[in-house]
Amino acid sequence: MRYVTMTEKGQITVPVEIRRSLGLKPGKKLNISLKGDDIVIQKSVTLEEVRQLLKAEMKNGGTNEVKTEGGAGWTAHVEDQFGKS
Repeated sequence: MRYVTMTEKGQITVPVEIRRSLGLKPGKKLNISLKGDDIVIQKSVTLEEVRQLLKAEMKNGGTNEVKTEGGAGWTAHVEDQFGKS
């Protein structure tokens, strides 16, 4: 776990090792939400990333066989990969 300090304007800096690991560049949009008392920050996905996922799934025979732990299908698979929006 890393600690960051919030500025008077409510800004924080994402540590460099996290930015590098996730490939975050200046201007990248991030999703931020509350989960109980926790702030959750997620890397947002681009339309191109979703297209690539769909292409890969179609190349592997489509999405009919996509199942998640709970037995849900494609929608849950996408949420597992990219989070809920």
